[in-house]
Amino acid sequence: MSNDLRTLSSEFSIDEAKTIANQYYGLNQFICQLPNEHDQNFLFHHEQSKFILKISNIDEIYSVIHMQNRAMEHINNRISLANYRPHTSKLIFNLEKLRGQIDKSLMKFKDECAKRDIYWNIINAEYIINKYKNLIIDKNHRQIIENILKDWIEIVVPLFSSLRQSIIHNDANDYYITVMDEVAVACAYIILNKQDPIDSATYLIRDYNQINQFEDIEIDLFYYFICARLAMSVTICAHQKQIQPDNHYLVISEKPAWDLLEKLTTIDIKFINQTFRSACTTSN
Repeated sequence: MSNDLRTLSSEFSIDEAKTIANQYYGLNQFICQLPNEHDQNFLFHHEQSKFILKISNIDEIYSVIHMQNRAMEHINNRISLANYRPHTSKLIFNLEKLRGQIDKSLMKFKDECAKRDIYWNIINAEYIINKYKNLIIDKNHRQIIENILKDWIEIVVPLFSSLRQSIIHNDANDYYITVMDEVAVACAYIILNKQDPIDSATYLIRDYNQINQFEDIEIDLFYYFICARLAMSVTICAHQKQIQPDNHYLVISEKPAWDLLEKLTTIDIKFINQTFRSACTTSN
């Protein structure tokens, strides 16, 4: 698959999803349809458990779907997800602890189909931002994007070969919390609408580090990864709004993302790095 955006979500109706869930999986207690970008997810209840019926995008390759299923089996064989219910005041710690366990497990998971070119991959930040940045109308916003892109090219790209790489989920945001992801992506969305985003990000980084320790170079690049993810989000959003102007899920994080970018770009980077480093030191 190329870096260009895929066809957006498939269009099965709720009634069709109910029929599939009942016919093939014996699920008949429908709860709701979950928002999504490319695939369709329908939530069902059965006895004491909840299940998600996922209908993959028509553009998805079967071998990739098989790889995703194998990855979930790999995780389930090593981590008990059934008893992991972070519904207490320790939500962030529980989430990052679980994310750390899953990422450590996925470091041992190998599949050739995972080596695919997907536009949300942070490695594609330069391409994606360059491709859609001209759709940003506000001059101040566009300058923010230009500055982020400049830092990314000059500071981060030369260090790619020094960074650890592994299969990750790459989509943990505050509206669609899943258990696999890189912490920088989680930070980019969970700290939206926070009065002190650096403080909130520090908690995530600290808690994850207790399970899966970061290398020094990774800590120093967190700020740039967070900003790059947000820049990708707003530029992709600008493009997708032209394709599906009535899909509110595509723009749900747009304004909070711009507010966060405006705030982050006014904070001293040295202070941010020192804060993140201190958090990881105390959590070891």
